[in-house]
Amino acid sequence: MNIYTQENVKSTQTIEYNLIKSYFNSNESKYQNRSIVFPAIGNHDTAPSNHFILSGQSQDFGSSSWLYSFVRISFLFSFLNDKR
Repeated sequence: MNIYTQENVKSTQTIEYNLIKSYFNSNESKYQNRSIVFPAIGNHDTAPSNHFILSGQSQDFGSSSWLYSFVRISFLFSFLNDKR
C-alpha cells in the first residue's frame, strides 16, 4: 500500500493541523484564543526517505509543490474563517 498518495498526505495534514489547532484553542488550554497555529511540512511528507529522482525522470516526479499549495490554501481558509 502506498501511503504517499496526494489524497493520503492531504488528509493527514488536515487531521494533524485541526488536532493541534483544537488543542491550543480548547477551554483547557492556557493558550486559548491567543494562539495562531501555522501548518508545518516535514521533509518526508511527500516521499519516503531515500527516495530520489532518477536521471531521465520528469522533475515533476517527487515534486512537493502541490503540497505547498494545498497547505497555503488550507491555512488561509482556516485563518479567514477563525471566529475569534
